[in-house]
Amino acid sequence: MRREGHETSSRIGRSYDPVPIQDELEEGSHRRADPQISNRFHRLRCCSLVVSFSLFLYILIFVIWQPKLGKYRGTDDCRALSSFFGVQDLCFKPSDADASRIGLVSERGICEAPVRLGALERGSADGGWNVCALETMRQHHPGATWPPLGCVVYSFGSRGDFTFDIAAAMLGCEVHTFDPTMPTFRSSERELQLKRDFNITFHDLGLGAEADGSACKGLSPSTTCEPLPSIIKRLGHRSIEVVKMDIEGAEWGPLGEETTLQILKSHVRQLLVEYHLPWGVDEARGTAVLGRLSEMFVVWNWDVNFSNFNKAWVKWAGLHMPPFLEVSYVSRV
Repeated sequence: MRREGHETSSRIGRSYDPVPIQDELEEGSHRRADPQISNRFHRLRCCSLVVSFSLFLYILIFVIWQPKLGKYRGTDDCRALSSFFGVQDLCFKPSDADASRIGLVSERGICEAPVRLGALERGSADGGWNVCALETMRQHHPGATWPPLGCVVYSFGSRGDFTFDIAAAMLGCEVHTFDPTMPTFRSSERELQLKRDFNITFHDLGLGAEADGSACKGLSPSTTCEPLPSIIKRLGHRSIEVVKMDIEGAEWGPLGEETTLQILKSHVRQLLVEYHLPWGVDEARGTAVLGRLSEMFVVWNWDVNFSNFNKAWVKWAGLHMPPFLEVSYVSRV
């Protein structure tokens, strides 16, 4: 009996020996492993690593680096980082303190209800502009309503983009568009449609300086330009709600003349200008123009035109500046 018990316990011990059982399980698991499942698991692990790394970079940029990026405005590193991570305002826009040095003293809080006319995306699409619904600007125009009945809008420069002009016309304004670079547009079906459907009058004419006569500075001799005081007198307008200038650097000529500044002060309630730096103006004259305008108008908004940001930064008035600045003014009068 003792021998049989010993043999039985030996058989039981062998049958429950953990080592061969573990080996057998491992061999079976290897035989049953599916290569596709392993590949999927590997891809999933790689994706989770990529997501984790991206989240880490996002936190690094927006939580840690973002407050510090401002001091690197204008540098190539800041431009590359801010463009990739979508924080353009920090690097592409000079600080308010820097902007005030060149006459762009912004009073952003005065317009409580900005209106976008034209392309809707702020600062990234050509053709759209920020104007202010003046009924909210009690500080400068008590009791004003916007747009006033019989409002007039002058739009200098279009390059075939009439989204701003159409938006202004749909508010009930009489719109005049000026562009000397579109000779074939005159009397075209598109011009007739703008006049018929939106009451937009197109003028094959540019904005010029009195010193240049009828010549358009920087354009072909076949084009014709006219100073703003002469245009207003000829068209017979006594009050203009909005004057928009996007004329590729030619803005410095008329804005540098006192006669134009005085007519803007007496006749125009809102002025929209895209400044092109340093096209057509030296630093001293340019800062003088901006400073003079700031005496007559309030800067309530300014943006960088990102749609034209294929150009290099410029060093202007001691600052690293983006080459295209869209500035929205309202009259102090």
